Amino acid sequence: MPRGKPAGQQTLRYKAAIIFALTSLLPLLMFLYVLDQKDLIQDTEAAGALALSVLIAVLALGRGFIGADGGAIVL
Repeated sequence: MPRGKPAGQQTLRYKAAIIFALTSLLPLLMFLYVLDQKDLIQDTEAAGALALSVLIAVLALGRGFIGADGGAIVL
């Protein structure tokens, strides 16, 4: 929590990081659900696409949690 701020107040950067996390992870969870329902999770190509998607989302998510000044955003 940033110093000098009341306990209930959140910064715009914090809220943007949460929205970014949700918008990058929810589609991946939906993709995983569809692969599981269609029994395609064993397919190498589908599993590779899922792994690549997760890797890109995690890298983008990590980049989103680092501020422009290089300081990490604490959740």
